[in-house]
Amino acid sequence: AIIRELALAPGETFDLIRMETSEARLRNTRLFEKVTLDDEPIVSQDPELQNTRRNLVVDLKEGRTGHVSFGVGFSTLEKAMMFAEFRQGNFDIMRWRSPHRLQGDGQKFRLRLKLGSRSNEVRLALEEPWFLNRRVAAGFEVFREKSDYYSSYYDEMRAGFEVYFRKRLFELVEGRAFYSFEDVIIDDVSSTAPPFIEEEDLVISKVGLTLSRDTRDSILFPTEGSIVSIKKEFAGGIFGGDADYGRLELQGAHFLQTFEPLEQVLSVSGRVGTLGRFNGKESDVPFFEKFFLGGPYNLRGWDYRDAGVDPVIGEPEGGNSYSYASLEYTFKVADPLRLALFYDAGYLRKGDFKMIPGDGHEGWHDNWGFGVRIMVMGMPLRLDLGFPITDPSDTGGSPQFHFSGGSRF
Repeated sequence: AIIRELALAPGETFDLIRMETSEARLRNTRLFEKVTLDDEPIVSQDPELQNTRRNLVVDLKEGRTGHVSFGVGFSTLEKAMMFAEFRQGNFDIMRWRSPHRLQGDGQKFRLRLKLGSRSNEVRLALEEPWFLNRRVAAGFEVFREKSDYYSSYYDEMRAGFEVYFRKRLFELVEGRAFYSFEDVIIDDVSSTAPPFIEEEDLVISKVGLTLSRDTRDSILFPTEGSIVSIKKEFAGGIFGGDADYGRLELQGAHFLQTFEPLEQVLSVSGRVGTLGRFNGKESDVPFFEKFFLGGPYNLRGWDYRDAGVDPVIGEPEGGNSYSYASLEYTFKVADPLRLALFYDAGYLRKGDFKMIPGDGHEGWHDNWGFGVRIMVMGMPLRLDLGFPITDPSDTGGSPQFHFSGGSRF
């Protein structure tokens, strides 16, 4: 697990940036309590070797790899909920005997149960970091989730699985290929729902490839570095299912520490995506697979999925193209509390490959706001208050408060 995360190998030219990247990778595995990398001269009687070769010293202290958490919570999307989760970052599915039962092979295991007033979820995942003793990670995830917060007109249930392979292709670039199978059920549809919402039971079968480059110094609260990813998916066609489309998304974020006092950080992020069909014709995409804007993870001046809604329909039906950008400035006032100022902007278009804002409700939306970031029991919590600025769809109205967990990228 340690060697796999190093960006330097024996015999390679020493690079300080790659050493710092290796340190960040080891820290982000969350397997170690202490991570320090340094270089030192080799011990040799040969002056030439002493001047041209260095040893890479990796100093680690193993931390707790198993975590059990449970409790109650609240968010503006899901309202009240109860959850229980077990995670083990050093799992071994083949080790059934004591001591250290089911531990020691570096596999990643996760079991999550959630029951809420507006959603419920069961999720089981396992990843083998050295599949067939090669530098390829393989994993799977099975899940069942049901939600009614997407709309007041219907409930949505998804059940299925995903199988994936993940490999570091070169230096900082990682590739991830996957196959996903989902059964999506839209039910309990209101009699007053718009015509595009109907009771459905559809199968979404798709494959995809993601390329990503990540140099962040921390996954939860990064202070420097960047992350860029490009994702391509194909659904339907030879893979079967009831939907036929291709999805392309590009995402990126850069983090810059502006001043050391108060750990002040400026982040710039952006996303762009489009949906299209294999043969170039109009894509056959169920409305629940389209792009949406509005809520705690993009345009925070709008309620969930409310940005870019056609005022004639009055219900989010999604778009085939979107763009989104954000600026956020955070600073620490006391550990583990940070304050944030932010600006979000974006638009949603009905057509494929529409890379500029349109007219009316497909035009430019933006907002500003402020918020709080706090770490509670190892989980980042976010409280944001967003104020719409430009609102061509006339759906922003009053300021929006969002309470959510996790990171936005």
